[in-house]
Amino acid sequence: METNKSKDVKSSSEKVKTVSNKTLSRSKRKNRQISDHTINVQKEQQKVKMVQCGKTTKNHSAERFNEKMNRKPINDLPPSDVNVKRMSIGGVNKYDMEVAKETQATTTNSERPIRSGRNTNADLLVAGPGILNRAQEATRTLTGFPVIRHIIPRLTTLKEQEEIRARAEKNPRITSRQKQLLQLLQEPFNQMSVVTKFIGLTGSGGLVAERFAQMPHPVRCVMNVTYELPLLKMNGIESYRIPVEDDQRENLFIYFDEVTAKINEHEMQGYATVVHCMAGVSRSATFVIAYLIRYHQMSLEQAFRLTKSSRSIVNPNIGFLHQLAKYESETLLDKGKCTIWREHTLNGITKQFPEFVITDYIQDYQNEFDDPDND
Repeated sequence: METNKSKDVKSSSEKVKTVSNKTLSRSKRKNRQISDHTINVQKEQQKVKMVQCGKTTKNHSAERFNEKMNRKPINDLPPSDVNVKRMSIGGVNKYDMEVAKETQATTTNSERPIRSGRNTNADLLVAGPGILNRAQEATRTLTGFPVIRHIIPRLTTLKEQEEIRARAEKNPRITSRQKQLLQLLQEPFNQMSVVTKFIGLTGSGGLVAERFAQMPHPVRCVMNVTYELPLLKMNGIESYRIPVEDDQRENLFIYFDEVTAKINEHEMQGYATVVHCMAGVSRSATFVIAYLIRYHQMSLEQAFRLTKSSRSIVNPNIGFLHQLAKYESETLLDKGKCTIWREHTLNGITKQFPEFVITDYIQDYQNEFDDPDND
């Protein structure tokens, strides 16, 4: 009897345990379902809240992520440092790197390339008021060449220039292109041509202290008519870049009014302006001639001859001559002084030139008749 009773108790105990386990299991499942439901509801509420706030539903929002990581928006990041080379001497000497280090050390945020979030390069170089100032932000020329954004913090000296040239010529690995560039450090390219008391014309090799001292009046403005040379930035000197290529298809005309006005503004204050390009032959000479046409009321012929007499190597390409003729017709008060153009044929190729060029300077334009496809 006792044995049967113990069996019944054991059986009852197991039944209770089984029922208890089932009840516990159902309770766990119910709690888990409630918990899952709660999590789902919270997620949905979070999604609704984030959508209402205009934020993404993936992980953290971009704003919170940036705050957590202490990151700045891309537009606020400073441009990366780059190596500076003085294109005028092909970057073949230690002095270039010294200038580069000094340039990077003295470059402030205001002198760094300006990153424009709205204006494209094409917008910056649209003809019209303010183009000279807008051009300072341009990263490419109208013809697509990238603009060098570096600066030169000081003028070199003739002695330093000669040392650069001597070291470079001893370099056994110097290329023919670099040899050509070294010629810019010699006369006549590095000479300062004093066209008037208030305007000097030179090439990249003329950016030296001794050459600037040759100007009859203090130099307070420098016009860099290139896309490929660093910009001279010195205390007391106003510097501008006209980012153009020496190509007859390039549009210099759109800059004529503001560049010549700036030169005249400094002249009225008793200060001189130096205009330079790579060699001081075509681009910079074109702006000097435009200035003489507008403010000295010279004809294209008179301005050309005066500039040529001051700097014998002056030779604006034919495209620039056409633009100067247009400026002459719009600017000269005495229309009777406007240049006469006529055709000239050589090597079976016929082109139009100013009559005075055909008479006295056509030998300087022989290259215009070398390539039948050269427009």
